[in-house]
Amino acid sequence: MPEKFVPNINFSAWGNEYFWNINLPIAITNEKENFTDNRVSITAGGYGHIFYEKDNSSFEYEILLNAIPLINYIDFKIASKQGVHFYPQLDLKRQYELAKDHLEEKTFEEYAANRIMPENAIDSIAIYCDKSNNKYKNGKLGHIYRPKATDALGNSIWGAWELRDNDTLLRLTIDAAWLNNATYPVIIDPTFGVTADPLDGYGVGADKMYAVVPPTAPASSGTGDSITVCVTYASAGKNIKGVLVSADQTVLVDGAVGDAVAITTGSTAWFTSTFSGTKPTITADVADRPGFVDSAGGYIGYDYVGVDWPNDWYGRADSTNSYTTPANPGTMSIMEERLCIYCTYTEEAAGSILPLVGHSLGGRCNPMTG
Repeated sequence: MPEKFVPNINFSAWGNEYFWNINLPIAITNEKENFTDNRVSITAGGYGHIFYEKDNSSFEYEILLNAIPLINYIDFKIASKQGVHFYPQLDLKRQYELAKDHLEEKTFEEYAANRIMPENAIDSIAIYCDKSNNKYKNGKLGHIYRPKATDALGNSIWGAWELRDNDTLLRLTIDAAWLNNATYPVIIDPTFGVTADPLDGYGVGADKMYAVVPPTAPASSGTGDSITVCVTYASAGKNIKGVLVSADQTVLVDGAVGDAVAITTGSTAWFTSTFSGTKPTITADVADRPGFVDSAGGYIGYDYVGVDWPNDWYGRADSTNSYTTPANPGTMSIMEERLCIYCTYTEEAAGSILPLVGHSLGGRCNPMTG
């Protein structure tokens, strides 16, 4: 029998501790793949398939349609290790309708004014693992970006991803009317990213405290070293200070406050506030909340994680605090955003302090021959 090529991409992080796989279930018995200019291409199941690395953190899988398809969707199979979670990024209107009974914002206009969601985030998929802090950072494994279809004349339209069958099937849909009127060939170009960066921005305010609940508590005790926060969308010109909020959300752990760090860019970037004075105690099996206080307005990066109220993966907000003299939080409201904040700490084991090195998010995304 000839070799069989199956459109298949594997992604992994932290030495295969977490992985996920996406494939198009088409059996090939008579087509051979072509390798040109660092691209792999093949024709299968009525489509052309082109794979290539877009940059160091993303992978492109182009699907070529030479004629109007019989159906306007393509179904991919997904497999992943236990502990990997997929979060559809609903547009702001759908987010608001699902959560409006629990929100401080009383109208959609108020809700939308406090959030930024770029076009390529709508109907995309954020991927997280069930751990965070230290080498896992904010726990994000990657992102399946919103697909776009472009015809031979350069006309384009956004598509959408939909998770089905308990997150084992991923459906890519393009508007049927657009496909019927397009000039062929049409290229659909879903991009898969290995990134910890969020796509959306949540508007934060001066003298407010924000925190996020880690999905799992640390296995060992130790001491906190720093708090790292992702800011985005014109947030330059302000300062933040890191804090660790107790699991019951009533005090700052050991009263520790991180050093002030200046936000120097309006682009998506990560900033670290170091505990150079008092360091907070990390207690095994206690899920204290890494957070920060803000000196001015701006945006913190986030991904939408649904409305399963209350959900411990959500952010928390204390709207009456102080950047100058951060205090124990008052009542912290539940947010529907997964704020991108994490704590780096030194683990204590067997009576000694052992540093846990924070590894950068690593990944592998390769088309596979099967």
